[in-house]
Amino acid sequence: QVGPVAILAQVEAARQLRSRTAAQHWASLSAAMPVVMNMGVVKYARLAEGLLLSLFLLVLSGVALFAFGNFYYMIVVTNASKLGFFSILVDRAFPMKSRHKWEYDLQHVVMFAILIALLSMVQPPVEDENKKKKKRR
Repeated sequence: QVGPVAILAQVEAARQLRSRTAAQHWASLSAAMPVVMNMGVVKYARLAEGLLLSLFLLVLSGVALFAFGNFYYMIVVTNASKLGFFSILVDRAFPMKSRHKWEYDLQHVVMFAILIALLSMVQPPVEDENKKKKKRR
C-alpha cells in the first residue's frame, strides 16, 4: 500500500522535474552517470586518421574494381578464342547487364571497401595458436 505521504512526495518530485531546464536535466544525468559520460568512445584526435583511411579504402576498392573490369574484358572479349572454356566460365560466373561490359557504380565501390575493411579486421589463426603455445610453456 502506498500512503498519502509517498504520493505527495512523488507529485512534488514530478513537479520539480518538469520545472528544470534542459541544461539542469543533462547536468543531473551526467552527475548520476560519470562513468558513461567520461568513457571517451570517440577519440577526436584520431578523426583525421579515420577519414584518411576511409578515403584510402574507397580509392583502393575503386582501383581494384577497375583492374578486375579490365581483367574481365581481357578474358571474355579480347582473349576469348585463346582461353576457350575458361572464357565462357568467367562470363557465366560474372553475368553483366549489357553483354561483355563490366559495370560498377559508387554503391559497389563502397560495398567492396566495407568488405576489405571487414576482412582486414580478422585476426589470423596463427597468432592465436602462437599465444596458446606461449601460455602452455
